[in-house]
Amino acid sequence: MQAIGIDVGGSGIKGAIVDTSTGELVSERLRLASPEGFGRDDVLDTIAAVVHDLHAPADLPLGVGFPSQVSGGVTRTDPTSHEHPGWKGTEVAAPVAERTLRRTVVGNDADVAGLAEVVFGAAGGRDGVVLVLTLGTGIGSALIHDGVIVPNIELGRIFLQGEDLVAEYQAASRIRTEEGLSWKQYARRLDRYLDQIDRVFAPDLVIVGGGIVKKHEKWLPRLTVGCEIVPATLGNNAGIVGAALSAARHSE
Repeated sequence: MQAIGIDVGGSGIKGAIVDTSTGELVSERLRLASPEGFGRDDVLDTIAAVVHDLHAPADLPLGVGFPSQVSGGVTRTDPTSHEHPGWKGTEVAAPVAERTLRRTVVGNDADVAGLAEVVFGAAGGRDGVVLVLTLGTGIGSALIHDGVIVPNIELGRIFLQGEDLVAEYQAASRIRTEEGLSWKQYARRLDRYLDQIDRVFAPDLVIVGGGIVKKHEKWLPRLTVGCEIVPATLGNNAGIVGAALSAARHSE
């Protein structure tokens, strides 16, 4: 089966057609910049524009990974890492379906990335506690126990000991760029965050995704936290693949 997967991020909205039996992208991976201000209608219109530009068959369902807690296609929080309130309690699935004329399902972006890693990636066949962390504009997180996702866990929003900023304002990939941190400095920031995660959750495996995973050799070997840490098998496509998987499963 094929489905469309859309990954909504703070800097870009990405999408592709996915073969949900293999996890492979069967179309070009398209990306449009996220609208300045991340306004509701602008974001929904951009999602629809990406879907339109894929020129997918009319019967393909659509899955969207969105950077907030999501329940029943409705946001429960404002988008991660954005200081633009007004999204909480907003319908996302219904207006996207209206704009695209497709069956649409919406989930937390890190949760759908976690689903992709369970089915096709590093979390496959792993028992115990697995965390998927997506490092981008913010820090998304998926908590998985024995292959089952516990939805809407926002570990990017925790406070580190002795700090008055949430973790994603200190250790997201965006922060490394904005503050001009070296890879060594960034790894030290990330290590501190992961150490707190390790002490609280004692994960058996941490999978790190997001665009920064393309350069994991520059920072991953510098981490000293005790738990096992690996880059996402699907890289920055995990969100697209997982969103498509979610759409296909809801269409069965």
